[in-house]
Amino acid sequence: MNMRTRRRFLCAIRRVVAAVFWVAMAASISPGCSALARREASTRTPKDPATPWIPPAKAIPRVEPGRKALLIPKEFIASKSTWTLDDIVDLALRNNPATRATWEAARAASARVGSERGAYLPQVDAAAYYSKTKNSYSRQFSVDQKTYQPSLTLQFILFDFGKTRADVEEARQALYAANWTHNAMIQDVILDVETAYYQYLYAKAVRTADSAAVQEAHVNLDAAEERHKAGLATVADVLQAKSNYSQKKLALQAIEGQIQTIRGSLATAMGLSPAIDYDIGNLPSAVPAAEVSETVEELIHEAEIGRPDLAAATSSKRRRRRKRLSSSMNGRRGESNSTFGRAITT
Repeated sequence: MNMRTRRRFLCAIRRVVAAVFWVAMAASISPGCSALARREASTRTPKDPATPWIPPAKAIPRVEPGRKALLIPKEFIASKSTWTLDDIVDLALRNNPATRATWEAARAASARVGSERGAYLPQVDAAAYYSKTKNSYSRQFSVDQKTYQPSLTLQFILFDFGKTRADVEEARQALYAANWTHNAMIQDVILDVETAYYQYLYAKAVRTADSAAVQEAHVNLDAAEERHKAGLATVADVLQAKSNYSQKKLALQAIEGQIQTIRGSLATAMGLSPAIDYDIGNLPSAVPAAEVSETVEELIHEAEIGRPDLAAATSSKRRRRRKRLSSSMNGRRGESNSTFGRAITT
């Protein structure tokens, strides 16, 4: 056996021993890894379906004390007791999370349109390959071989039966639908704010009326007691006056609770904390009913034309139509690839 054959034989033996060693190591580690994975799964999930999950410290969101995340202008803070409907709508559009979510969705849809348009641009891939080989033929003779191979790949679409155009149009219709949905959400937020606003004004007006009713019931009770002392009224009259007074007080307490509930609902519609200290004015003394009745037909006609939910549904329908066209053209796509490469051997 010459020196070259002996060297190859020893290399083959070393490779076999190394392979056996690594196989044995893998076989011994696998049971331990499986047990570790089971233990990890048991600590990351509840132990049974009836046990709630206890989050670790890393999973609990950290809330910084005193953090001001709400957008409340300084002039609004200075006049918390005189907020108008315009001020409340402005605050709602700034802080309501629903409008922010639809706005972010519209921005994502806009980015997707740009991503789909990128299919019209060529794709260029550059790579380089280098290898070094040493061949020994004897103790005194060896050859070093180095190989350099750069490559450049240019890929562009020649004709795809309208698939790319359909994909771009689908993304554009999705963008239209997202924008219409955002407009609809703005209208919903404004409607919720206006509803809560007028409910709050109505409840405050009812409280004023109930306060006057309580005072009147108290006066009637005093009068009934005086008439009873003078022998002009019976005990039943006094008891009836007391019952009426108690009912009026109960109604006043009930409307006070409703005011706090509506006040919290209005703050939530504005995206603010229900515990924030604010107040609004009272109902106007005169309502322009004639002006409202003259324009109601025009408002209905305008609402039928510009309803964003119907426009969003139309855009979604067009998007699905384009998606179906893109799927039908997916199998018939022609591409041209050009690869330029060069190998240099020294």
